[in-house]
Amino acid sequence: MLVIGHLSLNEDILADVRARKSSLMTAESSDTVVLLIVQGPSTYRVCPAPEFITEILLPVWILTTIMVHFSVSSMFFHEYPIDEIFDFVAETGLDAIEFWPETPDFWVRGQPMQELHSCLRNHPELSCNTVHTPILDLNPCSINPGVAVLSLDHA
Repeated sequence: MLVIGHLSLNEDILADVRARKSSLMTAESSDTVVLLIVQGPSTYRVCPAPEFITEILLPVWILTTIMVHFSVSSMFFHEYPIDEIFDFVAETGLDAIEFWPETPDFWVRGQPMQELHSCLRNHPELSCNTVHTPILDLNPCSINPGVAVLSLDHA
């Protein structure tokens, strides 16, 4: 389970999430990853994680160890192509990048996932990468359900 937003998890919420996850699973996908999207102090929804998270990020996160990592946001290099951004970050000696899908080179070209995957593969020294959800125009924690759904669809 991945949590988006801030929420104090208690046993009731965890039991509800487990039940909802069970209803999302199919025979082919017993390892379904779910997102818990916080929409208010006690309002949340549970949905399947997008392919971007399950196919690209989760394998990287699982392979990392828990320790202090030093990272930089790709938005500090917003005027460069993503392959150059990854090169710059690797050259600094940092060990991670917080990738913003809204980095203009990536976002405007339709989010070429193969290129991002290639950058991650070509820089194994960047071992604890994270992805910042698109926020410039979206809000997955919106109290407006339509905005929240649209935000998740584009995250």
